[in-house]
Amino acid sequence: MLALDDVLLEREACRRQGYALSLGTSVPGASALAILVPVPRGTPPMTLSLGGPMEEVTREEARLVRVLNESVEVLRRAVAR
Repeated sequence: MLALDDVLLEREACRRQGYALSLGTSVPGASALAILVPVPRGTPPMTLSLGGPMEEVTREEARLVRVLNESVEVLRRAVAR
C-alpha cells in the first residue's frame, strides 16, 4: 500500500518532468512511460504510454520520452487553437 504523501510527491515529480515513469510497479521487471495527451477543456484526461523491459526503458528513457512528445505534438497544436 502506498502512503498518500508518497503518491503526492510522485505526482509533483511527474508534473515537473512532464511524464510518469513506472518501474516494476504493476509487473516485476517491466516499466512504462506515460505523458498527458492534450485534450480540449472539459474532456477527460488521456495519456499516451509505452512499456517494455525495465532495463531497456530506463536505458532509453530520454529517447522514449522524446518519441512520446513528438507523437502528441500535432494534438498540442490543434488543442492550442
